[in-house]
Amino acid sequence: MFNLPHSLTRHFEDRAGNFDYRALLRAPDGQLLALARQLPPGEQTELYRRLQGLRLSWCQKMLAQAAGVDVDLQRRRFLRILRAAALEPAIG
Repeated sequence: MFNLPHSLTRHFEDRAGNFDYRALLRAPDGQLLALARQLPPGEQTELYRRLQGLRLSWCQKMLAQAAGVDVDLQRRRFLRILRAAALEPAIG
C-alpha cells in the first residue's frame, strides 16, 4: 500500500528486524499516540496526508479483509491519533 516512516516502524519489528504490521495494528491507542508525538512534524503531516488520501482497490480491500484487517476502521483510527498528536506534541 505505502511505506510508513522508519521512525514509527522501528518500534514494531519482529525478531528478524522486519516490520510487523500486526504488532502495529494490535498496539493500544495510547502507545501509538506517544509514538506519533515523537514523529518529526514533517513526517506527521506527510503520514496524515497519505492516510487521508488513501484509496484502495477492491482487490486490495478484499486481501486486507481476508487478513482480518478493517482498512477503513484502521485508517480512521490512525488519522484520529495523528490529529491528537498534532494538537498536543511531545514535551522535551
